[in-house]
Amino acid sequence: MQFFQRAKWLFFPAKCSVMFVCKANLCRSPMAQGMLQHYLRVRGLSSVIRVESAGTEVSMSGRAPDPRAVRALAGRAIDIAGLRSRPLAASDFMYFDYVLALDEAVLTELQKSCPSSAQAEVKALLSFVPGAESLDVPDPYFGAQAGFEVVYQSLIPAIENLADDIVARLRTR
Repeated sequence: MQFFQRAKWLFFPAKCSVMFVCKANLCRSPMAQGMLQHYLRVRGLSSVIRVESAGTEVSMSGRAPDPRAVRALAGRAIDIAGLRSRPLAASDFMYFDYVLALDEAVLTELQKSCPSSAQAEVKALLSFVPGAESLDVPDPYFGAQAGFEVVYQSLIPAIENLADDIVARLRTR
């Protein structure tokens, strides 16, 4: 299925593209992906904006998101169960407009590995939240379900502001 999803973008290119990146691509980045896709779908923009997620330390590609992440979003009519983990590729910096880190450690890694010729805007997702106390979305992997609720709440303003930024970018093209 991932092949067909990627092939779709080759024949019907998006007007804007977003890549969310965390460590393992099991919790935070798939949640951000699902939330932005939902936000865009509700506003009729899902066909023009490509959204994916990846990890910097994916131990095994193709894993489903953490079941706790799936549960945290399922109650909000956001389905991420079909997403699959994948490692960030060097080519992602060339094909995505935004490559957004879910914490400062990942951001540092992205900045080091981003080629100078890349088109991507590499930054922390929480940089879209004015006055944010931290650029880190807490990693809930080693905690309880409540940690995934914290992630969800942390992502809401960032996703909304990112969507506004994308719409503004599309208007200037």
